[in-house]
Amino acid sequence: MDKGSESNEQTKREILVLDAITEKCSSSSPHRILQQMGQALQADSGNELSLKVLSGGLTNFSYKVFVNNRPELCLFAKLCFEFALWNPDKEAHYDLERTANEFKIMETFSKLQPENVAKPLYCLDLVSNNQNMKLLITE
Repeated sequence: MDKGSESNEQTKREILVLDAITEKCSSSSPHRILQQMGQALQADSGNELSLKVLSGGLTNFSYKVFVNNRPELCLFAKLCFEFALWNPDKEAHYDLERTANEFKIMETFSKLQPENVAKPLYCLDLVSNNQNMKLLITE
């Protein structure tokens, strides 16, 4: 894949992540951070969700997602793929249940040791270009 194609794919992934999180930003969210982000987005038309790639490559990408004019309103997201991006054989799947299990483990430990574990917010199923993905969202 050439650099232009990879850049285009990365942009599509980022939009997918931002759209999924934007849907969860509302006053009816059970999570305070998403309520606050939703309020900030509604209060000022200049506010929007932005993201920064923290890491990624083989089977997932990790992002910091924040309100552009209120960077203290942030959360973290990991987009996991059912295949390795480096592998040209798209039939070689990775079990996305690994991400669901990571969410469950984080949920358990965040209740036992809330000061030591990032609080998981959602584990969402996403589809793009006929590829299944999971999005793990945490504080």
